[in-house]
Amino acid sequence: MEREMHGTQETYKLFLPVWYLIAVAGLYFDVWYHLVIGRDEFWTIPHIFILCGQILHTFYAWILVRDYQKNRRESLHAAYWYLGVQLLFFVGLAFDASWHELIGQETIDTALVLWGPPHQIIALPLLLSPFLLDRILGTLPEPNRSALRLMAYGTLFAFVYFHFQPLWPLGAYRVIGAYGELAMLGLLGLALSWSALRLKSVLLPATILSLIFLSMGAIMSWGEASNVPRAHGTFGIPAYPFWITFFSFFIAAIAYDSTRFFRMPFVLRGAVWGGVQGGLYYSAAKLWVDWSPAGIFTMWKFFPGVFLTWDSVISFALLGAMGGGIGAWMAARLYKIIADAHEV
Repeated sequence: MEREMHGTQETYKLFLPVWYLIAVAGLYFDVWYHLVIGRDEFWTIPHIFILCGQILHTFYAWILVRDYQKNRRESLHAAYWYLGVQLLFFVGLAFDASWHELIGQETIDTALVLWGPPHQIIALPLLLSPFLLDRILGTLPEPNRSALRLMAYGTLFAFVYFHFQPLWPLGAYRVIGAYGELAMLGLLGLALSWSALRLKSVLLPATILSLIFLSMGAIMSWGEASNVPRAHGTFGIPAYPFWITFFSFFIAAIAYDSTRFFRMPFVLRGAVWGGVQGGLYYSAAKLWVDWSPAGIFTMWKFFPGVFLTWDSVISFALLGAMGGGIGAWMAARLYKIIADAHEV
């Protein structure tokens, strides 16, 4: 009977990262839906997708707590925390409904559509889940443990990109201008470097994580939303084609993983990643503008008020390197603090 119960616990653990991934993938689908189709009602397909993922995630966390209670596992407190974090999502959802009743609906052309107070509460479970999940998955044998951690941290990387996208200096919002490159690459570098520290046994962690993230990014750019009249009319500024994002992040991830073979300092590895990503992205963005007249791609024009020169491309690459390095430093520092706390 005990062996059967232990097998039940392991089965539920296998599904937790899957439901987390489905919920975050639903957010990317939701952006595409709002840009292309609109915001007519709550019960849209992407919203159902997100809710199904989060409801299943919470239900499986509850079952896991029940199983841990019966077996008096040492990690019971982690399971309680995990369930509590998932329930926080629905607290934020209720707050969001009340917020819209009192304040009204945010317009899609403001960063509040992502950063409104209720959305910050909803975002907390999606930011914290992988760190708690890491602890829960620790009892699984290899290669299951590393594979599921890869899925969880790859989803985290995708969510950080999604939630903090108003920081992008060439995005629709550009809330802090060019310094958004440093901030965004710092946050993404923190997620990437932390994942690399936790996945030392994996040969190419950054590359695999980036592919998980880029798969979700492809959902948001499905059919190139930037080339849809409604999206163009909403923002007045269309996005660059998705292949620029894909290749800049993919090549930067390969560069990051390659630095492992040169015994490069950890912070410098993050700086290399950020510099390569920033350099490639903004070089490609400039060339896209220079080489693609409006007559070829009618709605892929340059952002008004933002003019890329080669000097600014170099500046963005340097800001990206600084951000990646700072993110790696923060990850290494946090990793050491937690390791020291466990030793005490």
